[in-house]
Amino acid sequence: MSPMEMLVILLIGLLLFGPQRVTELARNLGRAVSEFKKGMNEVAASAPPPPPSPAEISSRPRDAGVPDASHGAGAGH
Repeated sequence: MSPMEMLVILLIGLLLFGPQRVTELARNLGRAVSEFKKGMNEVAASAPPPPPSPAEISSRPRDAGVPDASHGAGAGH
């Protein structure tokens, strides 16, 4: 949205509701956005981390203490 469009919307709001009501609406909108962001941050913080991508898995060094499936017991040796 361009600054000119925002200015036109603000002027129409002033004409329809008056300056005190527009100020109150803007304040309430700001509080609502703030609460929404706070809620989104809480959800993101409590969500489990995403699983690693295949590229991350293949770039990890192998752990010497963990045998892979091809060298374990019952692999046909």
